[in-house]
Amino acid sequence: MTTWTPELLITISGIAVSLLFAYFPVVKDWFAGLDDRWKPLVNLFTLLAITLIRVLYVCKVDWECIKLEAPMALAAFIAAIVTNQATFQVLVKQFKRASRLKAAKAAQAAKK
Repeated sequence: MTTWTPELLITISGIAVSLLFAYFPVVKDWFAGLDDRWKPLVNLFTLLAITLIRVLYVCKVDWECIKLEAPMALAAFIAAIVTNQATFQVLVKQFKRASRLKAAKAAQAAKK
């Protein structure tokens, strides 16, 4: 059975953020409207906020606890970034590319 550690939950949040920004209607429209320069930063800061909230929640703003949790939080943050980007490459980018190709073929067929 899987143990739902805080590290695992932060890593899963990387997947969730990628899918949320790609497919959830309100968030997708807002994210699509952003300039391409800002999209990676929004992803990064969202994952950073999730990581920091987790550390502050567990440690209840006890600085000694935060110091002990920092290495784990950094590793979890990096894992969340990796899973976020892998999810984008596998589950988002491929489907968007396929839908663009389908739309281009339909437009080309309509011109004929």
